[in-house]
Amino acid sequence: MRQTPWRKGAYLVDVTGRKIKPTDIEVGGFITVFPPDDVGGAYSQTMLIHVNEQPGYLTPPPQFAKQRATWAPQGFIAFSKVCTHAGCPVGLYQELTEKMLCPCHQSLFDVRDAAIPIFGPAPRPLPQLPIYIDSDGYFRAQDGYNEPWDRVTGSGAMVDALFNWFDVRLGISGSGRKMVNKIFPDHWSFMIGEIALYSFIVLLGTGVFLTLYFVPSSKEVIYHGSYGPLRGQPVSEAFASTLNLSFAVRGGLLMRQMHHWAANIFVGSIVVHMLRVFFTGAFRKPRELNWIIGSTMLILAIFNGFLGYSLPDDLVSGTGIRISFSIVESIRSSVATWPFSSSAATSPAMPSSRGFSSSMCSFSRR
Repeated sequence: MRQTPWRKGAYLVDVTGRKIKPTDIEVGGFITVFPPDDVGGAYSQTMLIHVNEQPGYLTPPPQFAKQRATWAPQGFIAFSKVCTHAGCPVGLYQELTEKMLCPCHQSLFDVRDAAIPIFGPAPRPLPQLPIYIDSDGYFRAQDGYNEPWDRVTGSGAMVDALFNWFDVRLGISGSGRKMVNKIFPDHWSFMIGEIALYSFIVLLGTGVFLTLYFVPSSKEVIYHGSYGPLRGQPVSEAFASTLNLSFAVRGGLLMRQMHHWAANIFVGSIVVHMLRVFFTGAFRKPRELNWIIGSTMLILAIFNGFLGYSLPDDLVSGTGIRISFSIVESIRSSVATWPFSSSAATSPAMPSSRGFSSSMCSFSRR
């Protein structure tokens, strides 16, 4: 934060470039401010909050008392809106509780306690901008941002200094922490996405195993496998290989069940994860691309799930294909006839499916 455009004496201006006075913000209100030479800047955006005008109400906690004694004049205080977790904009302020909230990952910062995080994955307090009111009644910065969080002391100070020496020259902390946070999330809700990832890994492993024994062919053969009720019956090669996987291949049924449940959990966890992102507003700038990627993955997961359970050529496959065919045909008929008449076009009969008829023999892959 030391390299933001905030400098000593810089005016606090709103998004239109207008200088801000104390009378512009009522008690409990806030406004996003910028330095005049970086209006709208992502890293210089700062939340100016009018907390309370009572003397001593914004007394900083003991660890910051000496440094920040004059940083919050007349009940006004300013904190960076760049979250210390992943750089998301901390765009919400709860007037009743006097807390700042990052909607992306639900980090909650206590304004009256130097914006120390009290919930969520943020590891440090929000940097505070020292401000004052000049003789003309405008807000100005006493200085730019510094690092208003505690340093380690004692033997840990040497390690911290050594790490900082390398970090200043190599910039490893930012990218390294992002990678660690992706692998080991700090908040329980992130585990929903992790569950999807782990399910996908199981799907890959079991899918490779099933591919080695599955025969993707609709050619009709006479079944002579281990499943007694279907011996001597004409079935497709795909269905016969599915039966062999379940009853003849060692561990085949276990692999099928693992693949089946991993697919269900994979799609379900993506849905729950996307709902969490939507209802917490984490799809907003600057994370629109993540939302688009997640939505695309959900669509692909559902489509691939449909293709997956269509492969065995059993009862579930025939039912699913018939339903999907009917949906597509109804849409096609409606679109084709709507401009000309209100009656729906007659759908041609769907080609018969050998797998659909053969699978009526009481077998289900479940």
